[in-house]
Amino acid sequence: MSIAVLIPALKPSNSLIEVIGALAVSDSVERIIIVNDGSPPEFDAIFQTASQRPKVTVLRHAVNLGKGAGLRAGINHFLCEASSDCVLVTADADGQ
Repeated sequence: MSIAVLIPALKPSNSLIEVIGALAVSDSVERIIIVNDGSPPEFDAIFQTASQRPKVTVLRHAVNLGKGAGLRAGINHFLCEASSDCVLVTADADGQ
């Protein structure tokens, strides 16, 4: 069984990149879905760096819709793209 990790993020720090790095090396983690929930342009570099990592998909809301909407968007993406033997886990952008 493989794992997909969903991370909704608004104005993340560079710790998001560290979290992704730690997850990406795991053989169990099949994919990492990040939802940029309307972060201002000054955070684009963090999301751009994240999108270049293996296993990572970055989805984007044009405006902040809240964590619930970020989770819904990520879950919908997961359900449309995941294999039948993959489970979804949510995480915070700061590694919690």
